[in-house]
Amino acid sequence: MAQFEAHENDVTEQIKTIGSNEPASKGWQAFQVVFWTWLTVVTVVGNSLVLLCIAFKKRRNSSMFKFYGSLALGDLIVGIFCAPLLLAAACRQQWKMGNALCYAYSTVISLSLNVSVMTLFLISLDRLNAVSKPLQYRAKETFTQKWALWLILFTWLHSIFWAAAPLVGWGEIINDEITNSCKPNWSAKGLKNGTYSMGLAVFPFAIPVLSMIVVYIMIYYRSKVSNRFIRNRSQTLADEEKKRRKQQNAILRTVLVVVGMFVFCWLPYTIATMFKLFFRALPPTWLVHLGLMLATANSAANPAIYSAFDKSMRNEFKRMLLICRKKRDTLEEDGVRSRRTSSNMATWNYTITRISDETVNKIINKDTKEMNGNNLPRKQTMTDSYNNMIELFVKDIGQKWENPSRETWV
Repeated sequence: MAQFEAHENDVTEQIKTIGSNEPASKGWQAFQVVFWTWLTVVTVVGNSLVLLCIAFKKRRNSSMFKFYGSLALGDLIVGIFCAPLLLAAACRQQWKMGNALCYAYSTVISLSLNVSVMTLFLISLDRLNAVSKPLQYRAKETFTQKWALWLILFTWLHSIFWAAAPLVGWGEIINDEITNSCKPNWSAKGLKNGTYSMGLAVFPFAIPVLSMIVVYIMIYYRSKVSNRFIRNRSQTLADEEKKRRKQQNAILRTVLVVVGMFVFCWLPYTIATMFKLFFRALPPTWLVHLGLMLATANSAANPAIYSAFDKSMRNEFKRMLLICRKKRDTLEEDGVRSRRTSSNMATWNYTITRISDETVNKIINKDTKEMNGNNLPRKQTMTDSYNNMIELFVKDIGQKWENPSRETWV
């Protein structure tokens, strides 16, 4: 802790600001507040729903859904931590939350970016295995399936390493007064800071992105070969293969949309961040704002993409909503059923008691008349009374059951 505080004091002098302190208009400030509020709610709700669907899904052991879960978790921490900080900064139009939160924000936003890039790369490898090794993939024998959890763990450790390096003195974090946020200093001076900037650009970003492009090119050519192979097979096998290919193509389409949305959202932020590194000048203000908003909005985009393009995830979303609705209806029905049960028991007790009283009165009146009119032995009289009681009791219950004087069941 003391070492971190000492390092914080040293880095405080290195915190630099870029941009201007010109006050923002009220309209722009209101738009920022509404945008960051909306983003916080949508990101948290959407990605939480994705994680719940994956957790309760029967195919949650599928490598594809494990990678979806890693992607959703990386986006969720942006909605829980980064977006509220940006909302607070937008309300004040400056960063007044101290250096500790500045470093934490920069670390988390970098972590989310690194996790997203690496996870998308793993998804591309998984899709390549599904296309090039269909039999092994269906048997879950490919390396992306057998080692999915270990690959995800490596992705997170790799991302944490590069995101947290400035906290231990390797690299710089600067405060950007244009967006009132914090980010790594790509143009930091010194060999140590320069190597960090270069490593951050190459290992967590450039290599996975370029590898992803190569993998999807391979997937395209593999798909063409598979289509020619299907045309040369018998009709029955061809139909089965076409059905499987249709399912794989649907998943691939969803992945391509996710990758395309990621590139669309993060490209302006990347250009704005590395602008000074290549042009030795400050980026345009509009580009900086647009880059940050699109980059964080990507965290809310993936749940919408799953709902629109992935049929299985869309069905899971519907199932989760139906479960919530059924639980609410069940609670209401249980309350009504409990009240009905109490009413029925009271009605039944009342009916039985009334039947017993009426039957006993009939037997007593009948026995009294017989005893007064006939001089029968007392033992025989009691036996006949007992038999008459049973006969009349059973007959009376049957009549009351067939023609109740009141409704006994609600």
